[in-house]
Amino acid sequence: MKENLIQIQISDRSYSLKINPEDEQILRDAAQLIEKKLLERKERGINDKQDLLAMIAFDVAVQNIRLKQSGDAVGENIDELTEKIQKSLQST
Repeated sequence: MKENLIQIQISDRSYSLKINPEDEQILRDAAQLIEKKLLERKERGINDKQDLLAMIAFDVAVQNIRLKQSGDAVGENIDELTEKIQKSLQST
């Protein structure tokens, strides 16, 4: 698969990334989201770049855990519904 070289800007730094072309938009969106969160945190009075990036990483980790827990709950509900459907089909 062909890889492209792109430049991503995060916190006044430029990063060169070799990526699969189909991943480019999601990576650019991710960088844009980080920049947005940086601005939001700066407006709250946090100015140290390391603190800003650490808090953003923390926010992303929390969001990731919540999504995983939510996905696990959905999977459990699907399993329960599938079991009920199978029992219903067997009793007819």
